[in-house]
Amino acid sequence: MRQIRIKVGGTPTGEQHTWAYPLGQTLGLFAVPVYDCYVLGTDDSGRAVRECFDVLRFGVHCTDGKTARVVGLANVQTHVI
Repeated sequence: MRQIRIKVGGTPTGEQHTWAYPLGQTLGLFAVPVYDCYVLGTDDSGRAVRECFDVLRFGVHCTDGKTARVVGLANVQTHVI
């Protein structure tokens, strides 16, 4: 198994609408920023591979159906898997 690195950026690149999970559908949609997420590794020939995805670093959480709060990754992080 080869290692990969996952890096989530710190600068918003857009915006996405989402609901408050798991019980906040009745609260409507919330606008949250989108960030770049890079997955870096090598293919089976040893060549460097880089893929970029749009991800949400922050979400909206609601457990009582009434009150929503922001949750997510507060800091830029790099993970080696």
